[in-house]
Amino acid sequence: MKIDRITNHDPIVRQALGIHKSVVDRLKSYQAMYSSAYNDEIPLNQLVEEMVRQFMDSDREFARFEKSKPSSAGSGD
Repeated sequence: MKIDRITNHDPIVRQALGIHKSVVDRLKSYQAMYSSAYNDEIPLNQLVEEMVRQFMDSDREFARFEKSKPSSAGSGD
């Protein structure tokens, strides 16, 4: 399993997001695998958030991009 147990408790910001049904089906399957691996139910939105966070954390080019931006980045737009 590529993601660790999820423990992030940052404030939630609601975003509307459309996802293809085929992707949602696979996410639900991954959600079932997570529940089996950690013996813990997790809401799909938390699973998706963790997957996206880990993807961005592993992207070196994105890390360089973030370092080059002014500190006002991430204002919630």
